[in-house]
Amino acid sequence: MGYRVQVASGASGPWSDAGYGCSYGTTRASLSTDCLMNNQASGTYSFRVAAITKTIGLSAVQTEGPWSAGSPAVTVVYYPSTPTITTVAAGTEQAVVTVQAGSSGGVPTSIVVHGSGSANFGKTCTVTGTSGTCTVSGLTNGTGYSFIAIAHNSTGTSPASTQSASVTPNVPCARAAAPNVDWAGCSKFKADLSGANLTGANLTGTTLSGSNLSSAILRACAEIVPASELHACGS
Repeated sequence: MGYRVQVASGASGPWSDAGYGCSYGTTRASLSTDCLMNNQASGTYSFRVAAITKTIGLSAVQTEGPWSAGSPAVTVVYYPSTPTITTVAAGTEQAVVTVQAGSSGGVPTSIVVHGSGSANFGKTCTVTGTSGTCTVSGLTNGTGYSFIAIAHNSTGTSPASTQSASVTPNVPCARAAAPNVDWAGCSKFKADLSGANLTGANLTGTTLSGSNLSSAILRACAEIVPASELHACGS
């Protein structure tokens, strides 16, 4: 004697034989009162069962009893598959990381980004849901960082993603090192150039003549910001 288990996505069917530890080949001669249907995809399921009996002396003759009513629905949540880090961008003392859930497995409720390596694993940020962007803060400017992502749901966690490319947080604009720089003038000079508003007042002390415009621009900028600090204006 034994039993047969079938599964459906609703209490009224359609029904099909359960798999894995609850497969018919396993349960038809089993005296156990339970079976394990593992590796089931995430979803909501109902089950029904029928007893299997054999006629004494006729081992090949089996009788399948009536089916039980469908069980109350149960929700199966499978652990998430490996997520992907799609982009990483460095900022000042931070990095902005974009992640995407894997295409199989259970649906994640969150994806946590970690700094790669034991020293940086505690540097994290969290995306709620299956995809999005978060910011890992507290990084050191001038130091390279790479990242991994791990998806989570109520069942468990995914394997870690492939390590991202390394990015280096930016060094802040070094204005403190040039206290005598006319930063407002520098910004105005850049705005005037982009707007082609090249007037005598904006280019004080500079003569624009013939094809000498590029040299004149360089001289005018040098009057506002020393050559050693030109990078501080940014772009």
